Amino acid sequence: MNRLSGIVAFVMLVIFVTMVAMAATYSDKARFMPLVIGIPAIGLCLLQLAMDIRAFRKARLAEAVPGLRRDRQQDDAPPVEVSAAGGLQAASGTLSVISEIRTWAYFVAYIGGVLLFGFHIAVPILVAVYLYVEAKLTALSKAAGSDEESYWKVVRRCFVLDPEITHLNNGTLGPMPGFLLQGVNDRLRMTACDPNCYHAASPSMYQMLEETRKKVAGFVNAEPEDIAFTRNTTEGMSVIALGFPMKAGDEVLTTDHEHVGGLACWEHKAAHEGIVVKKITLPIPPKSEDELVELFEKGITKKTRIVSFSHVTCTTGMLLPVKRICAMAHERGIPVCVDGAQVLGWCKTDLKDLDCDFYANSPHKWLFSPMGTGFLYVKKEHVPSIRAGIISSGWDTLKTAKKFETYGTRNLPEAIAVGDAVDFQEAVGLDRIQMRDHRLASYLKEGLVKIKGVTLLSSMDDNLSSPLTTILLSKSDGTDILVRDACTTLFERHKIRVRLVGEAGLNAIRISTHIYNSPECVDKMLGAVEDITTHGA
Repeated sequence: MNRLSGIVAFVMLVIFVTMVAMAATYSDKARFMPLVIGIPAIGLCLLQLAMDIRAFRKARLAEAVPGLRRDRQQDDAPPVEVSAAGGLQAASGTLSVISEIRTWAYFVAYIGGVLLFGFHIAVPILVAVYLYVEAKLTALSKAAGSDEESYWKVVRRCFVLDPEITHLNNGTLGPMPGFLLQGVNDRLRMTACDPNCYHAASPSMYQMLEETRKKVAGFVNAEPEDIAFTRNTTEGMSVIALGFPMKAGDEVLTTDHEHVGGLACWEHKAAHEGIVVKKITLPIPPKSEDELVELFEKGITKKTRIVSFSHVTCTTGMLLPVKRICAMAHERGIPVCVDGAQVLGWCKTDLKDLDCDFYANSPHKWLFSPMGTGFLYVKKEHVPSIRAGIISSGWDTLKTAKKFETYGTRNLPEAIAVGDAVDFQEAVGLDRIQMRDHRLASYLKEGLVKIKGVTLLSSMDDNLSSPLTTILLSKSDGTDILVRDACTTLFERHKIRVRLVGEAGLNAIRISTHIYNSPECVDKMLGAVEDITTHGA
């Protein structure tokens, strides 16, 4: 369409210049020239307008139906691939189409008025067209997402969430976009129709997995050979803990705010190999990054062999300064293992910049990939020294991180979908996502601190916090409220999903906000919290 628009614009310019030149040269003989030239000119402009309006309607249709539609496809139709986030990209371009419609409408009005009626009539015609076009296109602009909230409504339509439930527990499990769910189903159908497609199709499932590995590596700025596909963060952390060489008496330095999936593996090693799990106590909330780095520095001893901690804690959503902690540990020759379950998908993650040695992740949270998907990053210099936990072909020959994913047969359609999830994130824009998530979290915290009976455990500082917000509740008379009862009430009375936090000795509620949530979701949560602190759970 852009090329045709340029051609039409050029023709219009030639016609207009020709008209002016002829009128100036043959003013007494060119009375009928405006009609001869003007009518075709207006016809071309109207044609361009029709093209733009058609493009606008196609873009709106694409917004409403992201990816490829399968709901009308017959059961015996062959499976097809799904293109990620096509509708979302169309949505972001719709506003430019509207702007072009405006431009051509005014061009028709003004040039047509001048050619057919003269300059003195053209001005009122232009004013009338302006008022009419603006009135019509303002409504279209709002529907197309000409403001920030409308854009995020388009994003929300990409998901298949139950509209009756407000999902504020993304930190446990994120929803899948509809096109991604469809892609998984399509690939599963391919395997049902032809099980040998794992190996024999073109491209085969294993070839698709390698393309996904490249996408994931590019997304986190790592080398593809340093990425192993796991089933979740717990598995990735276990691969490192069980395979990292340590002897009795050696120490792993961790924190008192770790998820059981990132802590139990080290405790298991302590029980069976005699290592020591040393925990530092994290402040709630922290005052600064310096305070956190200093705590880790003081916790290191001559026996420390590895530092293991969460990039973002599952308890209060504390964002730890990974890069600084890694630099401090590396100065002492100590490698660092990071539990990144609560990061990838809302916060830009550059593994080369962070310079950690190991990084485990669950993209089924903030990245929206299917359940049971994960990846593990292992710096190549550590691959030889980490013993593989699951043994199959390649355990003794593979020189890359792939030696940690030798499961044999696995559900490749799910693993491949991580690449689709990356496509979706990039279509929305990670900087835009991070800004949106911080705004929602800030709006939530600002509302919570105004409610009597609420104690905020998460930091108000964006540099020390995440979209995970944790609170303690008590009634207005000062009596404590059991969190389990509060969580039950939040769902049964208000249809809101949150998470109970019992780690680190807490009796708290964790609220997760992500891009499919809106300020109205936050307002609903604030009203529900005020209801519970006033009337009890």
